[in-house]
Amino acid sequence: MNYRKEPNTSGDIIKTLTINKEITILEKANGWVKAEVDGEIGYISETYVSNTKVATSRGAESRRNTTTENKQEMVTVTETLTTETITETSNENTQQSQSITGENIVAYAKQYLGYKYVYGGASPSGFDCSGFTQYVYSHFGYTLTRTSSSQSTNGVAVSKGNMQAGDIICFSNSSGSTQIGHVGIYIGGGKFIHSANSRCGVIISNVDGDGFYYVCSRRII
Repeated sequence: MNYRKEPNTSGDIIKTLTINKEITILEKANGWVKAEVDGEIGYISETYVSNTKVATSRGAESRRNTTTENKQEMVTVTETLTTETITETSNENTQQSQSITGENIVAYAKQYLGYKYVYGGASPSGFDCSGFTQYVYSHFGYTLTRTSSSQSTNGVAVSKGNMQAGDIICFSNSSGSTQIGHVGIYIGGGKFIHSANSRCGVIISNVDGDGFYYVCSRRII
């Protein structure tokens, strides 16, 4: 479940909360819960809160890295000395899975064209390649792993000829190698958007012919 800085789905994500994470609810307003988690103040959609604690399974835990936030979490409400459960199988996620398209992913990613490259960066103050893809997908509630090599196992495999807008596209740094060293988001028409390097920042490049060596592509949504 995404824990955000602002009470809206466009707010920057502070962290992704784990199953049964205890939080302190400070107030509720306009469909959002203001809460404290590990000393940080943020917001969670009120639609996630119910009065029932839901048991979790090891299988559900293992799927969390590559799926949408379809998990359930418990919160402790110190204000009223009661416990409540946050359920992320909510209307927001149902709507999300039905309505988010690859074109939505691409349109959002393009807002960051020209932003600078920062090694290890995963926010608008600076992105590296996998930080950029992770950040874009997190806006829509999808959790990608952090490195380019690990993102090559997220989602499901699609062939190069069947790529669609929004697919993750993975490259090696040298011809003939299958070792993943770079990642971006396919936008269609043989092009992809990515945080390239410290000289270029976030740009659009050709899948073929711009010095990138295609290895694989993955479909997340």
